[in-house]
Amino acid sequence: MVQIFLILFHGIDPVANPAGLAQALWNMNERAYNARYSESPVLTMFQFRTVFPERFQLLKSLDCYLYQCAEGDIPETDSLYKTLDKYRESLRDEIISELPEYAAAKWE
Repeated sequence: MVQIFLILFHGIDPVANPAGLAQALWNMNERAYNARYSESPVLTMFQFRTVFPERFQLLKSLDCYLYQCAEGDIPETDSLYKTLDKYRESLRDEIISELPEYAAAKWE
């Protein structure tokens, strides 16, 4: 599902170009850091590796990442931020709808 969101809303295919997505994520995080601290981060390089976290970890990692990137005008202007935020909402809805407690709750 994240592939569809990224292709439709940001034009990045994470399957065909995972390193490109990783670079875009790094760049957005760096812009957020600069907006917060008005200085360049100490680290200027990263090593890309593919991981496949389970859904709860993915959701928590998205929460953390988007929190880190919520600086300056990034949440309002960056299309990648908006795309990831929409995906996070969709993933959260999917997870909640499959919980037994949700299934057991009354439809009122």
